[in-house]
Amino acid sequence: MLEPLNAHIRDHNSQVRHNEKRAQRGPWEMEEMYSAYRRYSLAVWELRGDRSTWPAQLEEYYSKAPVFALLGGIVTGEWKPIHDFCERLQVPCLFPITDHPVISETDWYTLYFDKGSYQEGEAAARFLRRVDGPARDAPVVQVYRDSPAGRDAAAGFAAARSSMGLPSPTDVMLGPDRAVDAAFWTRLAADHPGAVLAIWLGPTDLAEVAVLAASEPRPPLLFVSEGLLGDKLTELPGDVRPFTFITHPGALPEDVGRSRLAVTSWLRAKKIPVTNLEVQAKMYFLGWTLTELVHMMRDDYYRDYFLDLADMMRDETYSVATVYPRVSFGVGQRYASKGCWVVQLDDSDPPKLVKRSDWVIH
Repeated sequence: MLEPLNAHIRDHNSQVRHNEKRAQRGPWEMEEMYSAYRRYSLAVWELRGDRSTWPAQLEEYYSKAPVFALLGGIVTGEWKPIHDFCERLQVPCLFPITDHPVISETDWYTLYFDKGSYQEGEAAARFLRRVDGPARDAPVVQVYRDSPAGRDAAAGFAAARSSMGLPSPTDVMLGPDRAVDAAFWTRLAADHPGAVLAIWLGPTDLAEVAVLAASEPRPPLLFVSEGLLGDKLTELPGDVRPFTFITHPGALPEDVGRSRLAVTSWLRAKKIPVTNLEVQAKMYFLGWTLTELVHMMRDDYYRDYFLDLADMMRDETYSVATVYPRVSFGVGQRYASKGCWVVQLDDSDPPKLVKRSDWVIH
């Protein structure tokens, strides 16, 4: 995360010295054009220890060196302590790397790439509303662990159902010690005959899900999450693939060629090794977004104006397409990627992802 950000800072500052000279020695129109240029300085705030201590750590960092905005950032677990800090002190935060953003329609100061697992739940509910056949009007059972990702996916699904005036799903929330074996799936199918199953679980919990293919009656449709399954997605048992749909919130492999080349070429030019392309591509995009926003501010260095300009960001389908097909903002919007694919696995070896929907907008 840090190396691409530092590269953007160096690039900007290498040009500022020329622009400062133009402002001092150029004709009046150049003085006006270049007087707003500022050098960038990147302070690294590292949070340590228990999350309950993070607010105090953030306050201490900020009291020693107030910053104009937070750029990026990366955590395991929830982003909420940093989100709340930014809301409280009205500090803009651009594009943190987190699987668990705060979902809010009113908070203002953090701009996220997406809604995380919540977005996958929303997309599944909207896709289900559009399918033909008995699954469309069937009852829905959500199965998930009592974890941030599981709760977020279930909440997104339930909220989308509610917004469409549809019945709420039945929730089966599993504690940390609850075993998910063949007997569990057999009992679930028997207790909820004919129900669509939205299974917001990881790969270990899906090890014996294949028994659902032989249950009577068989569930008409299953949903699983690419975000929760990760690189184990292709290990989904073949018996359930024909009726299992996968929420896929990012760009599909066949769509990332040109944008991947743009990012990797830039990293190579900056002598940065490719270590985690998704994170590096996001920071590549953040750097270019920052440049555009600061340029548009001219010399009006106000934080809320900075966020107002972000609201007017043009649709982007190139530099970040390594990660998302499209990102954009509008007035009051705080999540740049607003959709999700619904896909299935085919019978090839190794299996490929096959689109079963357009870009489902939440």
